[in-house]
Amino acid sequence: METITPTDRPTAATRFPRGPASTRLELRAATAAVHERLHHLPAFAAIAEGRLGVAAYGRLLLALHDFHGSLAGAADAACAVLGADALRAAGARRRELLRADLEAVGASAPGGAEPIALGGARAVGCLYTILGSTLGGKLIHRQLDYLFAGAAGRRFFAGAPDDGARWRDFGIRLDAYGRGLDDLTGLVEGAHVAFRHFAACVERHS
Repeated sequence: METITPTDRPTAATRFPRGPASTRLELRAATAAVHERLHHLPAFAAIAEGRLGVAAYGRLLLALHDFHGSLAGAADAACAVLGADALRAAGARRRELLRADLEAVGASAPGGAEPIALGGARAVGCLYTILGSTLGGKLIHRQLDYLFAGAAGRRFFAGAPDDGARWRDFGIRLDAYGRGLDDLTGLVEGAHVAFRHFAACVERHS
């Protein structure tokens, strides 16, 4: 089981006190830089320009499979903390769509990904990153028109009609959870762990 290394733990100088904004907005500001860097990963740039081929797209799906598989336990732990059973079920459905897309492009999904153990605020911060990617995936779904005529192969990115409502529900639960914390360090740390892990998964399959 992969664990968090000492460099992932904030020092006293890098703690994140609660600010005047909502927890969700504070978390967005604290992760804006790493989030923006991921937008410029070569695979996403190639999709936006309509030049990523099926084989390379399959490798991107494998990276996503590793990412979501290894963080499934952390996401479920966060849903338990927040009392969000519907979000947990939605996450399981997204992972099924990802496996179906892998089959559609002729890529074999590997065995179970090495889980990353996160709990409490770190798990909730990780879930923030995972759920936020759902909304961004809808743009990628549209950009993939050049590669797929139908739904098969990109169902994961299409998501579900109620993704927006689920994101708003998560935001309400996140803000309520954040009000009970002394600071937001654990949330920020968990979100950053997820962002960095996604970049590592993409690099491993590129």
